[in-house]
Amino acid sequence: MRGRAFLLFLSVISIVGCQRATPVYLLTVDTLRPDHLGAYGYDRDTAPTVWRLAQDGFVFTRALTTVPS
Repeated sequence: MRGRAFLLFLSVISIVGCQRATPVYLLTVDTLRPDHLGAYGYDRDTAPTVWRLAQDGFVFTRALTTVPS
């Protein structure tokens, strides 16, 4: 089920990106606490560039991945 949801997400992003002719960015960061980012409600200005990207894009509150051993 997660695989289907991800494929749907990629399809929607591709369609939206093509219609607007704007680039699509997927920002992934390891070991960054979301509760210290303005995009997730933190009051201090800790990452202004991430905040600007979040204002014009999509912000996901939950993401899962596997951990390689």
